[in-house]
Amino acid sequence: MSDLSILSPAPADESWRTAGHGGAPLLVIGAGPKAIALAVKAGVLRAVGFDVPEVVAVERDRTAANWRGGRGWTNGRQRLGTLPEKDLGFPYASSLWGDPSDPVIGELAQRMSAYSWAGHLLDRGLYGRWIDRGRPQPTHGEWADYLEWAAERAGLRTVTGEVRRAELSDGGWTLTVEHGPADGAPAEGAQAAGAPYGRGPEADGPYEHGSSTDGPYEHGPGERRQDGPGAASRTSLVHGCGLVVSGPGPATGVVNADGGRVLSTADFWRLAADGLPDRVRHVTVVGAGETAGTIVRELALGLGRQVTVVTPRATVYSRGESPFENRYYSDPTGWTALTEDDRREFIRRTDRAVFSQEVQHELTLAGNVSWESGRVVGTSCPDGGQVAVELLYAGEHRTRHCDLVVDATGGDPLWFGEILGPRARTALRAALGGTVSRDRLERAIGTSLAVTGLPAPLHLPNLAALAQGPGFPNLSSLGLLSDRVLASYVPTAPDEPAQHAAARPSSAPAEPGLHATARPASAPAEPGLHAAAVRPERPAAPPFPPRAPERRTRDPTHHHPRTRAGRRPGR
Repeated sequence: MSDLSILSPAPADESWRTAGHGGAPLLVIGAGPKAIALAVKAGVLRAVGFDVPEVVAVERDRTAANWRGGRGWTNGRQRLGTLPEKDLGFPYASSLWGDPSDPVIGELAQRMSAYSWAGHLLDRGLYGRWIDRGRPQPTHGEWADYLEWAAERAGLRTVTGEVRRAELSDGGWTLTVEHGPADGAPAEGAQAAGAPYGRGPEADGPYEHGSSTDGPYEHGPGERRQDGPGAASRTSLVHGCGLVVSGPGPATGVVNADGGRVLSTADFWRLAADGLPDRVRHVTVVGAGETAGTIVRELALGLGRQVTVVTPRATVYSRGESPFENRYYSDPTGWTALTEDDRREFIRRTDRAVFSQEVQHELTLAGNVSWESGRVVGTSCPDGGQVAVELLYAGEHRTRHCDLVVDATGGDPLWFGEILGPRARTALRAALGGTVSRDRLERAIGTSLAVTGLPAPLHLPNLAALAQGPGFPNLSSLGLLSDRVLASYVPTAPDEPAQHAAARPSSAPAEPGLHATARPASAPAEPGLHAAAVRPERPAAPPFPPRAPERRTRDPTHHHPRTRAGRRPGR
C-alpha cells in the first residue's frame, strides 16, 4: 500500500486506476493556471471515456499563490492584463478529440464550459452583477479565487513541498520533493498547492529510508534537514509519466538587489505592503513588460511617486491586441509557416517588453511617468543618498539619480536546469545536440510542447512560443495548451500508422523505449516505477450526471482543422 499522506486531497478510493498509464500521473511543477487547466481538461476527458493520466501538481505554497498578495509578484489588487473569458478552457476547440458532430465530443465542450470564468461567476451568484458593471477586468486576487474554485471542483491533487531534483527514471520522471516541518503537510497558514518553482541543490544529511511502495508517492531514500529549532524537513519521491514545468521561476534581475535602495520584484511588493518610506519620491523601474507595468501603475497611481521606466527600446510599447494579432494566440494555424524572423518580431511586438492595453489606458491619466531608453549596467549609492543608475544606449553611457530602483525584468525561463539530475541533463544535451541554451530549447519544442528526443516527455510551454505559437507561455490559450499536452498520452486507434502513435491502445504490448503511458493496463507495475494514480473525487454537485462510456481512442484519420493536415497536436 502506498503512503499517500503527502497527497492533497487524500484519495477516497484507491480502486480507481488510470488504466493506460500503469497508474503514472502527469507531474506539474507549480499549481498555477497551467496545472489547473490540465487537471480540468484531464478530468473532463476521463469523464467522457478518454484514457489520460491524472494531473498531480507539486507546490510549495497554495493554489495560484503568485496571483495573491504577499508572494512577491503582485499585491492582488492589480487588474488582469488578459480578458477573463480567455480562461482555463479557452478557445474551447474540442475537435482535436474527434468529429465535432459526435455527441461525446459535444459533451466534452459542455463539460469544459462548466469550468469557465462565467461558470465561476454563475456558481458564486456574481454573473449578473459583473455584466451590469460592464464586464470589468478582475483583480489578480479575484482571478486567484477563480483558479482555486476550478482546482477544487476538478479535484486537482497536489504534493506540498519544494522540488529539489527532477530525474529521468524508468521511462518517466522522478521528483525529489522536500517537505516542511509538518512531515509533508503544508506549512502553517498555507494551503495545499503557489510558487511555481523549486530551486537549490538537495541538502546533505541522513534520512530514514522508507519502504518501497506500489504507488507514485513514496518516502525516501532521501534526507532530513534541520532548518531551525525543532524544524525538521523530509523528502519524498514522486513518480510520473511526464513532467510539465510551469511558472516564471524565481525573479532574476539585471542589477544586484540589496533589499534597501535596489529592489527585486518580490522586494518591492513586500515593501509596498509595509508602506513606502516618505523619502522615496522618485523611483526608477527597470523593465518594460507586464511585471514592470503593474509596478509602474502601483507606484504612479496607487502611491503617487514619480516614476522613470528604463526600456531597452525606443519607448514603452503597448501590447498589440487587434483581431489579427489575437488570432495567432487563440489559433496558431500557419504560425510555423512564418519565417523565424517574423515570428520573433511578432512575439516582441505583442508579448515581450510591452505594457498591456489595460495598464497603458490607466497610465494615460498619470502625469508622473516618463521613460528613458537604455540598459542598466550598474548602480551605486556611495554616500547613502540617492542611487546612481548607469545606463548604456547606442554606445553612450549616462548616469541618472533616483531614490529607489526596482528591477522588474522578470524570471529566468531556464530556471529548471538547476534541479535536473545528471541523467536528465545528459539526455537534454543529447536531444539538443549541444549545450543547453534558450535558443536551442525554443527550436526543439514539438507539438506536444515537449522537448523532442527525450526518453520521457518534458513539457516546457513557457518556451513554446517560437516553435508552436505565442499563446502557450501565457494565459491566452490554456485550453489548447491542455489539448496539446494531454493528446500525447492518449492511446490511438489500432489501425493508426506506427509513425503517428505516441501511445498504444491498452491491449497492445509496450514497445521498448516508449514512455510509461504506453504500458498496457494488465502489465504488472515495474519495481519502483509509477504509483497508482488515483482518480479525483467527483464534485459534490457535478454539472453533468456521471457516465461510464466505453473507453475511447482518437481517430487517426481525423485531422484537427486548426493544424496542418497530417500533423496533429501532441504528436
